[in-house]
Amino acid sequence: MFRMMMRKAGKQSNLFENAIVYYKLDETSGQAIDVINGYNGTLFGGVTQGVTGKIGNAYSFDGSSGYLSSSPTGVYQNYSFHCYCLANDWADGNRRELVALPDDVNGTPINFGIQNGKIGMWRGSASGNVTSSYDVSNLTGFHSLGFSEERTSATNKIVKIYLDGVNVVTINGDWEDIDFSNGNYKIGGDIFLWKGKIDEHFITSDVLTLSQFIELHNNGNGITII
Repeated sequence: MFRMMMRKAGKQSNLFENAIVYYKLDETSGQAIDVINGYNGTLFGGVTQGVTGKIGNAYSFDGSSGYLSSSPTGVYQNYSFHCYCLANDWADGNRRELVALPDDVNGTPINFGIQNGKIGMWRGSASGNVTSSYDVSNLTGFHSLGFSEERTSATNKIVKIYLDGVNVVTINGDWEDIDFSNGNYKIGGDIFLWKGKIDEHFITSDVLTLSQFIELHNNGNGITII
C-alpha cells in the first residue's frame, strides 16, 4: 500500500490525503491502476482505454456492457466521490451510472449518475428515488461531478452534490454507509451503465467541502496527482 500527495503549481493539497481509491484512468491496456492503495480494477465488456481525457487519457464506456470492478476494504459512514465525466448524450432518457457502491446492509448498490437529463442517486435498480431535479440535459464536454455524504444521526445523512465546483443539490435522507466487504464497487455503473468517458475517478473517506470541489473543478481545467 502506498499514498501519494497531489501537487499543483508547487502547492500541496490534502484533497487526496484520505483517498480510498484513485484511478487516473491513463492506462492504454491492462488493469486500471489505483495509485493510492493498489486496489487495481478489472475491466469488463465495452471499455476502451487510452482515449482523450480531461487530463491525459481517459476510459470510454459503451453504455451496454462496459464497466470496471474493484475490491477495496472498509466501512465508511462519511465519504466523497468525484470524477470528470463526459456523457455521449446527457439527455438521452436513459439512466447512466458513474459509480455503484455496496451498502452496509446487504450490498445493494448506492448509485450516482444521470437519468433523463438530471443528476440523481438511487438504491439498487429502483427507478423512483432520483434525489435531484437539477437539469444537465444541455451540457456538453467534460464536467466535474461528485458528491459528499456526512452522517448526522443514526437515520440521517446530509448528501451534497457538486457540479463544476457548485453545490447544486443538498439532500437529507436515510442513506446507508458503504461497506466494501458486501461486494465490489463498479466504475461505470451496475445495471444502468455509463455511456461516455470517465477520468480521474476517486473516493475519499473525507467529507469534501465546497472549496475543495471548487479546487477540483479548477476553473474548468481539473487537477490530478503529479
